[in-house]
Amino acid sequence: HIQDMRKTAGYAFDDQVEAHWHSDNIDIQKTFEVHGANIALDTLSRLFKGYETDKIYDVEKEYNLADGITIWLATKK
Repeated sequence: HIQDMRKTAGYAFDDQVEAHWHSDNIDIQKTFEVHGANIALDTLSRLFKGYETDKIYDVEKEYNLADGITIWLATKK
């Protein structure tokens, strides 16, 4: 999903971006906290971390992963 968001934002392939996330699901939160550094590497992101209220994002999307489980993702250059 982050790669699609990079394309939507018009980022160049080698642009390093910030990727942020939010989910109310505790299992998703734990997974992202444990694997955030690897996700950042795989998506050419400087970081992959939780939502920050003071940021203005270039692209924001919410994804429904399963019944009642959603994640919000955002990117910023």
